[in-house]
Amino acid sequence: MMAEFAGNTYDIVRRNSSVRQRRGTSSDSRSIFPIEGVHRNSLGNHCWSKIQEMFHWLHDPYGGWRAGVSFWHCLLPLFDFSFPAHCAMDIWPAIDLRHGKPVRLKQGDYNRETVFGDDPVEFALRWQAAGTRRLHLVDLDAAKGDDPTANREAVRRIVEATGLTCQMGGGVRDEAAIEILLDLGLNRLVVGSAALKRPDWFAEMCDRFPGRLAAGIDARDGMVATDGWLETSSTPAIDLARNLRQRTSNIAAVIYTDIAKDGMMSGPNFEGLAAMAAATDIPLVASGGVTTLDDVRQLVEMKMPAAIVGRSIYDGVMKLKDVLDVAGDLAS
Repeated sequence: MMAEFAGNTYDIVRRNSSVRQRRGTSSDSRSIFPIEGVHRNSLGNHCWSKIQEMFHWLHDPYGGWRAGVSFWHCLLPLFDFSFPAHCAMDIWPAIDLRHGKPVRLKQGDYNRETVFGDDPVEFALRWQAAGTRRLHLVDLDAAKGDDPTANREAVRRIVEATGLTCQMGGGVRDEAAIEILLDLGLNRLVVGSAALKRPDWFAEMCDRFPGRLAAGIDARDGMVATDGWLETSSTPAIDLARNLRQRTSNIAAVIYTDIAKDGMMSGPNFEGLAAMAAATDIPLVASGGVTTLDDVRQLVEMKMPAAIVGRSIYDGVMKLKDVLDVAGDLAS
């Protein structure tokens, strides 16, 4: 049977070849591609031949048609259809606010505060000029339980001056606060203490404002810290993430901060981030300790969806533009 099949195939090829010869068509590899029914001296093949001659500099280095190399093969290197080695990681430059000023704390300690100027809008515009698409704001006064209005004017000015995507955490403890802050133009809010203490309420708010609320899970030695990091609970951070995910599918993200790393310029807790990422399918935002471009690269390799950068760009250890470039998140 195989011999009969081979013989039939040979006859078909031979007959087709004879037809091409009678028609005057060509299957010569010197044509860019053979077109059945088109005479070799037709205008169409003539034009293609001229195009091939015009781009001989692409073809010749590969040996040309005499080496059996297709002209189209030589065009492939000009077009990269491969996907990038990694997807872009969202970068959120942080602006922490206290008494309306941009500050940074070390390990969440209000007594270890560094003030970086009087006007947070200046930093917002600086980060925007560096190419960021988004900002991460923190209301330290509201997080601590102090005046919840102390930074609202600064937040409003940042949102209006930049037009960037902005999220904010700190003191988001009831529906009224959610509505007020969203009305300021913020795109997303980060709920911390209330998500631990009232998980049912948080799930209800996530369903009422789908995609607008993220869970801020701040951990000290793996346990959830609350009330501006002043208190440490007995709840493991991973358990809280799982618990919240079981209650609602409308959580925008989990912002996971290792307090021991925050502001210490010592690198993120990669092990803790990997454990959290494995525990839940909620998009994870790495926060705390991102210090070098190697830290950024490692987070990208871990396929971390997003990361927050803070003190390192304020102190000049990293340039925000370089961070965005490494993460593949530089605005065009």
